[in-house]
Amino acid sequence: MPQTAPSSLDASHKLPAKQILGVDLLRFFASLIVMCFHLCFFVWAGGPGATARTAAKSSVQFPELRFFEFGSVGVQIFFVISGFIIAYSAHGSTAYDFLRGRFVRLVPAIWLIAPLSFAALLAVNAEPVSALIVKLVKSLLISPFGPWLDWVYWTLPIEIAFYGLVYLLLLLKRFRWLEGSIIFVGGVSTIFWLARRSWSFLTGEPLLNLPHERVMELMLICHGCFFAVGVLIWLLIFDRSTTWRWISLSFVTIGCVAQNGAFIGACIWLASVALLYMSAKFNYVFRDQKKALAVARTLGLTTYPLYLLHNAVGGALMGYLVRMGLDPYPALGLTLVAMVLAAACIAIAAEPIAQRVFRSIFDLFGGLVFARVWGRKGFSQT
Repeated sequence: MPQTAPSSLDASHKLPAKQILGVDLLRFFASLIVMCFHLCFFVWAGGPGATARTAAKSSVQFPELRFFEFGSVGVQIFFVISGFIIAYSAHGSTAYDFLRGRFVRLVPAIWLIAPLSFAALLAVNAEPVSALIVKLVKSLLISPFGPWLDWVYWTLPIEIAFYGLVYLLLLLKRFRWLEGSIIFVGGVSTIFWLARRSWSFLTGEPLLNLPHERVMELMLICHGCFFAVGVLIWLLIFDRSTTWRWISLSFVTIGCVAQNGAFIGACIWLASVALLYMSAKFNYVFRDQKKALAVARTLGLTTYPLYLLHNAVGGALMGYLVRMGLDPYPALGLTLVAMVLAAACIAIAAEPIAQRVFRSIFDLFGGLVFARVWGRKGFSQT
């Protein structure tokens, strides 16, 4: 398509680092509704593999809170935010710095919290010790295939698959290909979901028996449309607005709604995407609101530890409180508050120390050899 203005995607300078207040708040909101999905709904309505239900070890019932079944849409919101944030942070970065930044952001929190989840599940005799140890190792190594200590880990390898795409473009010094690459990935994902939903609607049967659906998730076929929405919003706001980009955004948005499949969940997701766009577009309004920015930043940093912590540890805590005689609803309230406070403490006090340690380790060993050599020097443009 003809270009009406020069793109800045290959600019050597990096966009100025700037906190986007709305993004931090949206991340925290997504983590809250995921937590409520697990601790208010899935803890009693989930199957035998539901981590919170396994950890709770009690017949906690919250039928009045069934509407929190739509809280699972928080994961889809996370994927959109990830697409936006990764595009934002990768612009002007080297492959080495990008890989280092993702490693330091992703891994330390896991190594802090996975042992806590292990201890919580061990305390309630959730499984044999040997099985828990295997799951702990798979969680610490972010194994692409479960079972993990906590099923919230299923999203992390998918995130890493998206990071891998961006990393490859940086490695090749072809970051300008991000738009075409993500539109292709999002388009394939959208076509997949439209075909799947259409077939089910017409026949009442699944389109395919997908024994390898996890592989399709890791190939971004299942969730690529969400990452595409985030990247396209970033392009529209920080590069330029074009008709082609709006058409692409509309198409992959249809795929996201098709994947969601529930009216209320789709509405929550659409409202969140609109908020993401508006908050990034008009972020300048809050540039002088120092206190609001500081609070939002703290909430944003709390998001990832809360996501990793709440399911196993929160479920075990709530089950313990109920078994000690506390009514279920007060037990739920105390658990929700405790999880947020614990996650905030980890984000503020423990995680920065762990990140410094892991950053030093990464720099000491140079990450991967090809990341150090090629990521810093890059390939020739010829």
